[in-house]
Amino acid sequence: MLDTVPEQIAGLAAAAEKTKLLFVVGKPGSGKSNALRTLSANNLWKYVDCRSLLTDEFLELTPAARPQLAPELMKKNLAEYDSPVLLLDRLQVLFTPMLRLDPVSLLHELCKHFTIIAAWPGDYQDGNLIYRNWWLDEPQIYSICSTQVYKID
Repeated sequence: MLDTVPEQIAGLAAAAEKTKLLFVVGKPGSGKSNALRTLSANNLWKYVDCRSLLTDEFLELTPAARPQLAPELMKKNLAEYDSPVLLLDRLQVLFTPMLRLDPVSLLHELCKHFTIIAAWPGDYQDGNLIYRNWWLDEPQIYSICSTQVYKID
């Protein structure tokens, strides 16, 4: 677990200083959430459960309008945290099919306004973030060649 390895936490914090969007990648149980909570406590950065981004205002949008309006609504919600770095956890909620979101594009849009460390619930291989949904036969693959990744095993 990451909370027992301070040098990994320090490495993660140092990586965050060099980018506006950092993906922390690791399998379930690898310590991503603990790392974000530790960073929050050590640096006074705000920990955000992505479920809180699904406000009533967002959910009342028509499914077709959600992809276009999500960045602005979530930007408004995240601004209320008033933090130099936002630590986003439970990204898997953003993959819910009824939301019709592209989580990686959404995060790239949001990082224009905030520094974000996001716990990616999947894998990273050859410049691609990979997310496997239980309801899909094939994994979702996102090319992120210009985005920082910090891998936790």
